Amino acid sequence: RVSISGASAIPARLRPPAPRKQAKSVLHTGFHVEYSGHAPWVGFVLDGDQRFLLGDFTVTHNSKVLAERIVKDHSMHDGWWKDRIEFNTQPLILMVGAAHEAYLAENTVPLLRAAIDSAEDRAGRRLRKRTGRNRDGWYGSVGHRYQDMANCTQIHIKSFPTKENAVAVTVAGLYFDEITMFSDPEIWRRSLQRVRDPRAGKRPSGKTWDFVACVGTPEEDHWIRDALMDAETGEPFPGVNIIMDSSLNNPLLPDSWFINAGRHSSEIFKRMQIMGEWV
Repeated sequence: RVSISGASAIPARLRPPAPRKQAKSVLHTGFHVEYSGHAPWVGFVLDGDQRFLLGDFTVTHNSKVLAERIVKDHSMHDGWWKDRIEFNTQPLILMVGAAHEAYLAENTVPLLRAAIDSAEDRAGRRLRKRTGRNRDGWYGSVGHRYQDMANCTQIHIKSFPTKENAVAVTVAGLYFDEITMFSDPEIWRRSLQRVRDPRAGKRPSGKTWDFVACVGTPEEDHWIRDALMDAETGEPFPGVNIIMDSSLNNPLLPDSWFINAGRHSSEIFKRMQIMGEWV
């Protein structure tokens, strides 16, 4: 079923629709605000299926999954500073990117900060350094956002609209939010080459963990499929783990996500996003 608003100017074989009489803009919607006390920052986190439209009608999703992954990965670097004198001046960097600055500000940043809040509540201890203006480790200048963490890691958040803006520093982890919004695969390739900090967390075998992740819902012809999957076999390349058939198989989603989705989501969302009936 398709609903088109303000379509009176579209030529039609049948009787044309009546001109729109309602003064309300179809680009606006209402929302309810509840007081929750004073806080050093302000952001928006959506309930239900946590999807909303950007100004260009891009549907956002998956960002909460990525935020949980980043916080989890950051903790795996605990102890990297042992026997190192540069830990305060040269922290480990986890780079978080999206194609557009507005997407980061409206979606990625609030969800990441909320994920850190939740992780601190579960851990019963502070995970952020007492630095920055509000002593919460947050530096929010546009173009140079980062979160200072207590284990001497920094989570940098940056937009990568073109390949010239790809990651240019050595990092310990790379996380791309809504990878389908990146039109140029060279951004991904160049950035991957910078994930090579030898100080990153190690496996029991001594090898460095692979701290690279991206989220999105790509069409079959999107370049990220070629980057991650063998075109002949349709299987992920060695070392690549792809969760693409059902949210039920996604180990990063908390139980609360399924509870909210069951209560508030449409049937088609449940079929596609939860049960895995992808296009």
